[in-house]
Amino acid sequence: MVNELDEDDTVSIVVYAGAAGVVLEPTAGNENDAILDAIAQLEAGGSTAGGEGIQLAYQLAREQFIEDGNNRVILATDGDFNVGTSSEAGLIRLIEGGSQSPGQRNGGNVADAG
Repeated sequence: MVNELDEDDTVSIVVYAGAAGVVLEPTAGNENDAILDAIAQLEAGGSTAGGEGIQLAYQLAREQFIEDGNNRVILATDGDFNVGTSSEAGLIRLIEGGSQSPGQRNGGNVADAG
């Protein structure tokens, strides 16, 4: 997927193992090496603060929002949310709330958490 991105795309990577944090600040899609290096550094471990990670991801998405663009937050997880907001219903509310942020015209996708 990284090789399909171009300078009009922006990618950020947020992690949420133990605590949420930004691994890749907003980066142009044509900076393949930076994106791939950030992906290569990812590893599983610790507890999963999914709610905090989702909130941080939507914060970055709002800051980088492109009017009339294809704005998305993609969640990749092992599904084991065990710190902070961890119920399926609570996580879905976070996602739905983030995807309906002011300034956004289109809703986000809610993935099946089951």
